[in-house]
Amino acid sequence: MTLGDLTPAMRVRPPGPGSADRSRRLRVAESQNVTFLSDTFPVFWSEAQGTNVRDVDGNIYVDLTGAFGVSVAGHAHPAIVEAIRMQAGTLVHGMGDVHPPAIKVELLERLCALSPWTDAKGILASTGSEAVEIALKTALLATGHPGVIAFQGGYHGLTLGALSTTARSYFREPFREWLPDSVSFVPFPDPHLAPEEESTRCLRALDRVLRASAEAGVPVGAVVIEPIQGRAGVRVPPPRFLAGVAERARQAGALVIFDEIFTGLGRTGSLFAFESENITPDVLCLGKALGGGLPLSCCIASAGVMDAWPPSPGEALHTSTFLGHPLSYAPSLALLGVLKEEALVE
Repeated sequence: MTLGDLTPAMRVRPPGPGSADRSRRLRVAESQNVTFLSDTFPVFWSEAQGTNVRDVDGNIYVDLTGAFGVSVAGHAHPAIVEAIRMQAGTLVHGMGDVHPPAIKVELLERLCALSPWTDAKGILASTGSEAVEIALKTALLATGHPGVIAFQGGYHGLTLGALSTTARSYFREPFREWLPDSVSFVPFPDPHLAPEEESTRCLRALDRVLRASAEAGVPVGAVVIEPIQGRAGVRVPPPRFLAGVAERARQAGALVIFDEIFTGLGRTGSLFAFESENITPDVLCLGKALGGGLPLSCCIASAGVMDAWPPSPGEALHTSTFLGHPLSYAPSLALLGVLKEEALVE
């Protein structure tokens, strides 16, 4: 058996001396806010294949994290590795909004074809946070309404726009003075309580905020929600709750943004989590698994929504240096192929 098919094997008690040495070095070189370091944590990864991870001390683990959900096809899937290798020898970086790499067109076409809209359009980015930023900007352009509603327990990223919709006070408090006042939070159903009562309670709270925002002159233009809250503890909402959210948002003239950065691309038993509820969002955010292990995200919507962005006069209104990064696009296309060919969603 080779790495990828092995059961756990401990050569030394983790964290071993190799991890301990790197913890000491990282403490000196990295901002102390990033990695939690202690005498018993973390182990430092050195290699990964299939379901296995090997640490710097040679210990072998079975990875039940999927690397934050990125490795839905397993670590170092051969088709994805080959796509990276081939692209790296051809074109590593393109000028995405000036001289786009040809592969950018192919990826956007594939993603739009997978989306629930027949006339979909997308904006590519590098991180999930940026996809959420793009979605919020899209909603403001499309509706003209500055108000935003998000859900308690929700996590949408840590850049300032995305952070404004992330509920956890730990992330928000140090930067509260910079966060906009136009974002309101409503409760997300507690899975430990009676589903119908929880759904009713949370939808009534949504009604109140929608009404109060309109009366205050800050009508809501976007309701952003994770169809399953990931970082809050994998909280699954009751049946029909998401449909109730969408119905109320649209009645108020707001767009429904589904943040499927964590749940998208097969992680819940369907390609997108919203499919199990038989509803369609107005805007869809993808990331994590999308790049096949490399940084990549996307915001997708129908042409009717996305065309709220004005045509480029030669200067893109939202862009970034790595908007046209073919080294991320190639493994993404490979991943989409693997999802289909190996029936991973099923």
